[in-house]
Amino acid sequence: MKTTLRLIALCATVAVLAVSLGCSSSGGAKAVGSTLYSQVGGADGCEKLANQFGANIQANPALNSVIDAGVVTALQSGLTNDIMRASGMKPSSDMSLEDAVEGQKLDANGVAGISNALTQAGAQLKLPKETMSSLTPLLKPMSKSLLGM
Repeated sequence: MKTTLRLIALCATVAVLAVSLGCSSSGGAKAVGSTLYSQVGGADGCEKLANQFGANIQANPALNSVIDAGVVTALQSGLTNDIMRASGMKPSSDMSLEDAVEGQKLDANGVAGISNALTQAGAQLKLPKETMSSLTPLLKPMSKSLLGM
């Protein structure tokens, strides 16, 4: 009987420690319970991220020579909409990152430039690593579309 109680107490202690570690300041419960939309800061955060993403694309000479301002605007809108879709929300339009680059002639370097523009935007806005890990998969459909993967 005492052995069973000790085993139960040990299991309970391990469970409490696991939950405590999971809820530490590294993101834990907040990251698990929040949507990508809320992790980037809601509407204001999405707008800031999209604007910085667009500015980074325009600052890249290799990209701005093949992507015009209209495509940059579409990429910004597509990013916001894809974040909303990933969060289970209905976006304001059907535009996606993949739709934004439809018909563009971008090679692997161009796709890498767009990816870097998003990574840089996240760093410039000091988004947590966990949030960036959730954002970068949004680029996969676009990359597959452009590179025929």
